[in-house]
Amino acid sequence: MTDLVGNTGTINVVDSIIFDRTAPTGIVITAPTTGSYIKGNPDIYTITWSTGTDANFGPSSILLEYSITNFVSTTNITTGTANNGSYAFMFPNTLNTFGKIRILATDLAGNSAYFT
Repeated sequence: MTDLVGNTGTINVVDSIIFDRTAPTGIVITAPTTGSYIKGNPDIYTITWSTGTDANFGPSSILLEYSITNFVSTTNITTGTANNGSYAFMFPNTLNTFGKIRILATDLAGNSAYFT
């Protein structure tokens, strides 16, 4: 390309951009199921989930957390893990009440959604 005074150069053109304003969908926690009993430390338990259908997940799109306060407060199990459908975790043996697990899925555009 040449400008009005004769300078020449190269212009890089982006040939496509993906506009994504839709939060991820379709993720379902498949284990543990409601009513499951988990012993905790030293047993390692595998949390599993369906991976959903969002075409724009990045390589580290999943945050797993648990709560014993119905999500008034939470404890991270892992942050920035792959959406591959499973994560092995050792629950602390200090837990002595019911608990819940949820997933926060975030796509490359920053759209996110919780799944319990």
